[in-house]
Amino acid sequence: MKRLEKYRAIRIARKKSLFMLLMCFVVISAGVLTVDYSLNALMNGENGIKLFAIEKIEDEYYQFKIFNKSLYLNTDYVKEDFNKFVEWANKSLKEND
Repeated sequence: MKRLEKYRAIRIARKKSLFMLLMCFVVISAGVLTVDYSLNALMNGENGIKLFAIEKIEDEYYQFKIFNKSLYLNTDYVKEDFNKFVEWANKSLKEND
């Protein structure tokens, strides 16, 4: 096998491998989404994909649902921490000037 034919075969094999990897990802993703849609229709009577959902409960409370497991987030604490970080960053920048 000549050098040109060898590298051409390597390129073709690489393209086929990448295509097969992409197709496996697409098939698995489609399967997971189909199962989630079917389970929501059977268990909850809701049509739709609910793998991941964000709901605003109150002004400063959010509910994250991942695979029907709930996580509640109070944004007051996040805002306080962010403001403390901004103050700390401003103070440290002023000291360096």
